[in-house]
Amino acid sequence: MKFEPKRISKTTKILLPIILILSCCAFACPIRITFFSHGIRIETYEALRRAPGAKLPVPFVFHNGDLLRRLGPGSGDQPDIQGSTNRDGIAEYPSAVTNAVWSMFVDYRGRIPRCGTARRQTTVPPDGLIFRWTCFTGN
Repeated sequence: MKFEPKRISKTTKILLPIILILSCCAFACPIRITFFSHGIRIETYEALRRAPGAKLPVPFVFHNGDLLRRLGPGSGDQPDIQGSTNRDGIAEYPSAVTNAVWSMFVDYRGRIPRCGTARRQTTVPPDGLIFRWTCFTGN
């Protein structure tokens, strides 16, 4: 008895790889909405030292920030922020004062103890700023 493979249609040849890619991305590539309009946004990530570009969001990271000084006209009236990032590793403060110098602090110890804490002093422009914090782990 001779084995003869079935012929695969052209449509199947095109659709099958697309379906495989999309189904893999549904599990491995979280879809994140990155729209940001104004104020302050905090994003927390974890990445391996040997693959720093492959970042994963870290949820529920504690953070706070204090307005140090205004530099001129901006938006917002909230002079301090405090909270935890959401399940996507994001926290947004659209009413935070912009065009100002802020002192920001994150504390990874509750999620990834070896990452510890970090503090940064940064100027937030009039349009707002996204603070991206990455904890590098592994070798």
